[in-house]
Amino acid sequence: MSDFKLFRRHAGGRDRHGVTLVEVAFAMGIILIGLVGLVSILPIAGRQAKDAVSLNNATSLANAALAEFQARNYGQPGRWVLQPDFAKLGSMVPEYSDGGQRFAILENTPTFLNDLMHPDYQRRPGRGQDPTLWQGVGNMNLSSNSVCIDPLFVADPNGYLPYNAANSPDGKYVSYFTAGTNGHRRIRFPYYKANYNPLVNPSLPVTASNQWPPMPRLTRVTINRGVSTAGQFISGTEANYLSESGNDLNITKPKDQTLAPIIAGEAITGTVMTYGKAQTEGTYSWIATVNEIPGGSTSSVSVAVIENRDRTFFTYPNAGPEGTLNGVYADDPEANATEERVAYVTYAGGFTGGAGGTVEIVMSTYVDPTIIPGQWVMMSRDTLPGIPGGEVHRWFRVAGVVGQTTSGEPDRIIFNDPVHGTPYEVWHMRLMLDGPDWSFGFDSLANDLIDTPGPADGFVDDNTVMTLVRGVVSVTERTIRRP
Repeated sequence: MSDFKLFRRHAGGRDRHGVTLVEVAFAMGIILIGLVGLVSILPIAGRQAKDAVSLNNATSLANAALAEFQARNYGQPGRWVLQPDFAKLGSMVPEYSDGGQRFAILENTPTFLNDLMHPDYQRRPGRGQDPTLWQGVGNMNLSSNSVCIDPLFVADPNGYLPYNAANSPDGKYVSYFTAGTNGHRRIRFPYYKANYNPLVNPSLPVTASNQWPPMPRLTRVTINRGVSTAGQFISGTEANYLSESGNDLNITKPKDQTLAPIIAGEAITGTVMTYGKAQTEGTYSWIATVNEIPGGSTSSVSVAVIENRDRTFFTYPNAGPEGTLNGVYADDPEANATEERVAYVTYAGGFTGGAGGTVEIVMSTYVDPTIIPGQWVMMSRDTLPGIPGGEVHRWFRVAGVVGQTTSGEPDRIIFNDPVHGTPYEVWHMRLMLDGPDWSFGFDSLANDLIDTPGPADGFVDDNTVMTLVRGVVSVTERTIRRP
C-alpha cells in the first residue's frame, strides 16, 4: 500500500507538499469564529438553565405552600395577626350601636386583625367626600377581605421598630398618620398608604395637595402561634421554616450528635438547629394573597414565590422642612424602597376571553422602574369605592415590556395628576400581560356602570393600580371556601 501524500500542483507543473501559512491562518480564523459564537451562547444557555431550575423550585414551593395553607387552615381570619402602627386607647363604648364591644389597640403590639374590624375603626370617605374623614377613629383604613400573609416580613424585628429619637436616624419605622409623613406603611401590601399618590416621590410627605382617594391595598398579616388568646407572632425561625423552600437546602445537621453541621464541607458552630433537621439558604420564599370573591362564599388564594427577597428598607420620616433630621427625602430611585412599587394604569386593551392584554402604566421617576419579562405583577382596584368589601387583586405574568430607551430606562413623560392636575415627570411603559380577564374601572361618560377599554377616566378611586414586586418567579392560584 502506497503512502498518501498531501501535495499541491503549481502552475509551472511542480508539486509542493503541505499548506501555506495563509491557509492555516484562514482555517484558524474560521475555527475562532465558531468558538466565539459558541462562547456567546453559553451565558444565554446558563440563564435559561437557571430560569428552568428557578421555575421548578418555585412551582414545587408554591404547591407545598398551598397544601400547607389548606391543611393548617391559614385562610381562617381568626388566625391572622398583625402589628399595628397606631394606638387607639379611647373609650371602650362603641360609637355605633350595632358594632359590639370595641377593643383598645396598642401600637407595635401583636393584635388579631378581627379586633380591628369594628365599624368604629373602619369608617372611610366615599367618592367625592372630604378625605379628612379619615382623621380620628376611622383613620386605619384596613381591610379583612384582602390580606397578604407574609410571615417573614412581619417576623423581621427591624421592620417594626417604634418611631422615637433612637430609631429616627435609621428611619426604619414611622407611626401611621394619613398626612405629614412619607407614603410608606409597612402593615399594607404593597407597603404604601392607601392615599399615596403613585406619581409622587414616596419619601415626600403625603399632603392635601398630593394625596389620592384611598386606593386598594392588602393588609399584611402573619399566622398566630395559637398559644395566646391575645395574639402572638410566629418567630423568625418558624417563619423561615414556613416560608422558605424545602428544595433549597444548604445546611444539614446530622442525627449523630457527635457530628457538626455541614455546609459544603465546612463545619458550622454556634447554631441552634435541631438534630436531624436541615435548613434552607433562603433563596426562595413565599407570600400568599387572600382576596374574598365578591358575591359568593369563596376566596382566591395566590401563592407568589419570590427569589432573593430583601425584607428591609429605609423609611424617610420626613415630618419637617428639607435639611432637618425629619425632612430628608430620596433623590434617586435606588434610595427609595425597591422591592415593592406602585404604578397607575392609564390605558388598557384586551383582557377578554382569558388571553390577557396590554396596559400602559406610569410611576414616579423616584422609584426603580425595573420590570423583567417573565416576572409577575399584581393589579388591584376597588369596585365599591368607600364601601368595604369591593377590593379585587389578581396576579399577571409579564410577557413583554415596551417603552425602554437605549439606556435601558423607560420613557420619561410629563403626566398630569388626574386628581389635582399637577404635572409630574414619570416613567411610562407598555406591558403585555398574560392572565385572567380584568375590568379596569374605565367608565364611559354616558354610563358610569359600563366598563370600556382605552384611557383611564378621571375617577381614580375605582381605577386600576399595579403592584410590582421584585423577584416574583411563580404564582399559583387556588379558590377556597371561606370559613
